[in-house]
Amino acid sequence: MKKGITYFIIFGVLLLSALWTFPGIITSNNTLDPALYAVFCNAVTEDTETPPKWHIAIYLNVNACLTCNEDMDAWRELQEKLPECNAILSLWAPRTDSLDVARAMKLEGLNSPVYVLDSQMVTALGWENKETPIKVLLDKQCYPIKIIHWLGNSKLSKLTIEKLISEISS
Repeated sequence: MKKGITYFIIFGVLLLSALWTFPGIITSNNTLDPALYAVFCNAVTEDTETPPKWHIAIYLNVNACLTCNEDMDAWRELQEKLPECNAILSLWAPRTDSLDVARAMKLEGLNSPVYVLDSQMVTALGWENKETPIKVLLDKQCYPIKIIHWLGNSKLSKLTIEKLISEISS
């Protein structure tokens, strides 16, 4: 019986480790050009004297709004807790979807304006074939710390947002 429990625990640890490091869930940005990410900070912080310590940019399109399995309560919690962490939230969408995304996000209780990310920048970032929403954690210098792609699961979304909040609040 003890042997079965041991195997169960080992399997559980391996499964959780695999899920947490699965490509596309949370990606390190060591191979990406940080200069590309300046578009996010420049648009949002151009009127501020002191940039925030953290910036979370979320890129999504109408398809993401219609089929999103993300936990919108977690997104609202993220929006609420960011000021305490000296952080801001920005929402981004393709030009063709920006008005619809803005309406959908307002209905969900997210009050950040929706900025336009043009298709050339999406291609430069390597996101043209990625499912949205894509969340990017940027530091004070607008260096990309993490990219969190579409999670497809509200529980995983909630856990990921909670982890993100705990990382930037410490």
